[in-house]
Amino acid sequence: MGSNDYALIERRKHLPDLLAMLGLAFDQLNTMAWVIDTEGEIVYANREALRQVGTTLDEIQGELFERSPWRSATEDAKQTTRDMIARGLRGESSVVEDFIRGAEGNPVPVLFSISPLYDPSGKIVALIPEGKIISDLKGIELELKKERLETQMWIDSMAAMVIKSDPDGRIISCNRAFLKAANLNMDEVRGRFICDISHFGKQRKGRNLLRDSIRNAKDGRGCGIEIDLSFSQEVSGTYFVNINPIKDDSGTVVLLVMEIMDISEQVKLRELMLVREQEYSARLEREVNRIRELLKRTEQFNKSVIDSVPMGIIYLDADNRILFVNPKMQYYLEGAGVDKKCVIGKTLMELGMHPANALWEDASADYQREAVFGQSRMILRNDTGKKFFFEVLSGPLKSPDMHIKGRVLTFNDVTEKVRLESELLSTRIQAEKINTMSLLISGVAHEINNPLTSVLGCAEYLTQDVQLDGDLREISHIIVEEAGRARDIIRNLLEVTQNSPISEDCCDLNNIIRSIVGLRINELKTMGVRVIIELEPDIPQISIGETLMKQVVVNFIQNAADAIVQSGTGDCISFRTMREDEWVVMEVNDNGPGIKEEHQSRIFDPFFTTKPPGKGTGLGLSITYGIIQRHGGSVWLDTATVGGARFIARLPTAHSSSFPDTSCHELAWIPSTVLVVDDEQNLCRILSKYLKSLGCEVDIASNGRQAMEKIENKAYDVMLVDVRMPSMDGIELYQRIKAKYPEMLSRFAFMSGVSELDITATSTAATVPVIRKPFSRKDILRFLSTLGR
Repeated sequence: MGSNDYALIERRKHLPDLLAMLGLAFDQLNTMAWVIDTEGEIVYANREALRQVGTTLDEIQGELFERSPWRSATEDAKQTTRDMIARGLRGESSVVEDFIRGAEGNPVPVLFSISPLYDPSGKIVALIPEGKIISDLKGIELELKKERLETQMWIDSMAAMVIKSDPDGRIISCNRAFLKAANLNMDEVRGRFICDISHFGKQRKGRNLLRDSIRNAKDGRGCGIEIDLSFSQEVSGTYFVNINPIKDDSGTVVLLVMEIMDISEQVKLRELMLVREQEYSARLEREVNRIRELLKRTEQFNKSVIDSVPMGIIYLDADNRILFVNPKMQYYLEGAGVDKKCVIGKTLMELGMHPANALWEDASADYQREAVFGQSRMILRNDTGKKFFFEVLSGPLKSPDMHIKGRVLTFNDVTEKVRLESELLSTRIQAEKINTMSLLISGVAHEINNPLTSVLGCAEYLTQDVQLDGDLREISHIIVEEAGRARDIIRNLLEVTQNSPISEDCCDLNNIIRSIVGLRINELKTMGVRVIIELEPDIPQISIGETLMKQVVVNFIQNAADAIVQSGTGDCISFRTMREDEWVVMEVNDNGPGIKEEHQSRIFDPFFTTKPPGKGTGLGLSITYGIIQRHGGSVWLDTATVGGARFIARLPTAHSSSFPDTSCHELAWIPSTVLVVDDEQNLCRILSKYLKSLGCEVDIASNGRQAMEKIENKAYDVMLVDVRMPSMDGIELYQRIKAKYPEMLSRFAFMSGVSELDITATSTAATVPVIRKPFSRKDILRFLSTLGR
């Protein structure tokens, strides 16, 4: 017997214990599941798998999985199974879409996957295949395809011209009416600006008006305009152009929909539509009367109509016990694990159906048994904790003699709507928290940065004193370093709460992930954490700078590793990238303890952390959220994940662009006269001392009024002006100089203790250079270098 045989026997020793546990779990699943050994032979199959092909465990136990009734339909299926087993033995999981032959010989679409099963020592002792029947999903795909086709046919049948464009007005698609009017085909119009296809004659105003409307729609403001244009230079007319923005879940405008109508035909169209509506109403009324008469004549027809309604319907008797459920309601109950044989005669609560309040919380304690008609909410729960939400309409169930015998309940499934509303509410709450925190931090940063600038300037001044002994010189250097550290902390806080200017750099996300994981791999191994990466090749670059994206990846790794180590739960972090339309999606998963439900709504809040004191600042995920959101992306926690945590980030792809050279040259010019305007006297004194050491003549003003008096009597080469001051702030001073001495604006600069947002919010001063507090001597030198070019 070879060494491989002994290893196989040793691994199989653990299988009975594993099967005892897995068997109980697998039989509760509504999907097919198996256990196969490392030789590919079937060790176990759950009840659902056996039921689908009409066999027993004794008949297939020990048989090769590839030759079993589930995988032997075709040679391709067998080969695919062999390949998936080989990948599983290498520790990889794989998924394939295929079909099986059911117990009656009919093909059943199935999504197969095979994953490795490890023993406590980390060895692969078996493989876990799983199969999920996707017949319903296929039906949904066909319905969606049909609906898209019908929608396009409907749009093409419209008399109005309809255009779908990108946010800049470049045409993506249009209907036949537009192609006919422009006398072009789809390939000739796709990618062109609507303004380039339209003719405005000599009226430049019409072209500008259309362009301005497209810009407004790009900013999220829909509009309608009336302009004279034509699509052939011979014939022109007056058209009404309605432009509406289409936004994604994050509120970003991704598409524009333009509807162009000839106003001269609008009245005729409206009258025609009115006649059609009247005809339709009359026809509908006749049809309703006919159906009402038919319903009175036959109870069977009544049942047929009820069965065809696309909503759940339940009849209750006078004791609130179920008399009848239609097929749609039976479908909902089966989805919650309720056997259709155990429905009739039960109450709603016995089936797991509970009343809900306006916040979709269980309101069973307030439930009253008497018949109440009207609209209400209900929750259907199963043993796994999954919830289905319904809006319920209740009405009386009357006998032929018009006596009330019970109730009729109509159930409209709004589970997805509730989920989307919850996510939208969470997003709004998060944005409100960030805005509130922004106001607080901005004020604190302004008050701290002013004295911090003075501290930094004084410390740098001391470091230049050659007469200081070694200890004092070392202390002055420590002050400079610690002041710089405080400056970086404040700037990080501002990065979390304010929309700082977006970096125009781009980076390769896959390279970033490989680089960061490579740097941290040894550290993570010592922590007992492994990293798995599944990166889709050839994904486009993303429009986030490399440094910022590295910070995002490091924050995700650090949070997951800390959670795993502190809890002692889990050992794996995985990164996955893929392309999704015009986005790059990054998924970060870990098998750690997960995030408690009560903490999920706060994880992106600044300073919120579940780590012990001294182990975390609570800024990691807040910074990550701010970086991604400011660059037009989105990031969220997948709350549907069971076990561990799963974050999903949708990142914008990059567009080619060139960037100006921002390198700093040596100081080639020293201003003769400098005016420093700031209400912080200590800052003025230290800045004045440094500028004088460069050979500058320096004047000081504590507010804009004093500065204006000095400017009226003296010309300055450079003016350094604080933004926030009493009496007259920096913005107002700039506006007065612009109006009275515009030639002096080229030497004007702002000093801000918060951020450039103080200035860029005022469009008249948006191009003025800004020196951010706290600044050092190098920052002043760099600014003077830019002026001397």
